Amino acid sequence: MVAKLQELGVPVTWEQVARIAGDGSVGRPHVAEALVELGVVPDVSGAFTPEWLADGGRAYVEKHELDPIDAIRLVKAAGGVTVFAHPLAVKRGQVLPEASMARLAEAGLDGIEVDHMDHDEATRARLRGLAKELGLLTTGSSDYHGSRKTCRLGEYTTDPEIYGEITRRASGAFPVPGAGGAAEPFRALTADPVTAAAAVPAASRPARAHPHPGVTPPVRLRAVRGRHSSCPRAGIPHSGT
Repeated sequence: MVAKLQELGVPVTWEQVARIAGDGSVGRPHVAEALVELGVVPDVSGAFTPEWLADGGRAYVEKHELDPIDAIRLVKAAGGVTVFAHPLAVKRGQVLPEASMARLAEAGLDGIEVDHMDHDEATRARLRGLAKELGLLTTGSSDYHGSRKTCRLGEYTTDPEIYGEITRRASGAFPVPGAGGAAEPFRALTADPVTAAAAVPAASRPARAHPHPGVTPPVRLRAVRGRHSSCPRAGIPHSGT
């Protein structure tokens, strides 16, 4: 993406993007922030347009995508819990058809993200009904990725009872298996683990949120997303990502 932007006349450098990312994995948001720093766009959202970094945009580069059904099986085999992120966020592009959601549920999907800033009330009601029909958990998420985004940390949260069920289903290193609920650590594999943690009262949080230093936490299920994943078996079209 940096090379494409340079070809388009943008003086962005890999060193600049790496500095912005810090110790984290480099992604499009960091490239977008670089564009903001350079004054190319007014804000991060302005970078996610066809002119720049949006799917299929002038500086967009495709990446390898894991089949969502395979992703579900891999995560569950590792002891994780799988939740599909913002499945009906229309403003983000393609949405997940209900038939595809049913196929993913059959493959072992545990839940769907319902309470999200890009789901209006009607959409949330529709998703709750579908989740009940398919036997899926419903979660909430602020989708907070740092101060570069306008959403607030904890703006939408996961119900503590549902969070408890997530921890009960998990058998990996995080969270520590147990009764679940407010007493559990905050590493459940949810649509947004930071927000899931915010759903639990601070007084109930353990003193050590990372009980196994040096152990890499499980990957969030944002690998299985409505707009970023294609899955012919589940009926999810390839979005060009």
